Amino acid sequence: MMMIVLLSEHILSYLFGIFRDYEIKRHGKPNKYGIESAPIEFRLRCLEVIGDLIIFIFILNHFTSLNEQQFNNLPLLNYWMLVDMIIMFLTLPYTYMSRLMMITGEIIKNIFTLYQVQKKKLRLRREKLK
Repeated sequence: MMMIVLLSEHILSYLFGIFRDYEIKRHGKPNKYGIESAPIEFRLRCLEVIGDLIIFIFILNHFTSLNEQQFNNLPLLNYWMLVDMIIMFLTLPYTYMSRLMMITGEIIKNIFTLYQVQKKKLRLRREKLK
């Protein structure tokens, strides 16, 4: 049962990723930070995060209900679920941090460009005054 849940989560994440890319190409508009996003893409991302958290809680509940003998009966399956859960748990903050770094990079790029333009205009203005 747990393997089917995890497999379906991976398939849904893959399909959501494909649809998000399609949606951004079709309806993507840059937000105030210059990063393209689409309305359905954001909803799918939220749905995926909520689903991952529910599965994470479900797996933790499953592991706490097992005794030592039950855990050792299927060690490969249990360790695979544990590794998969850790990877899933680490990718959620990774996607958030990568998006935050993209936003920060766009802001820094815009500030640097503005600084260079202002510096050039100020230099031209000073040359005209001389």
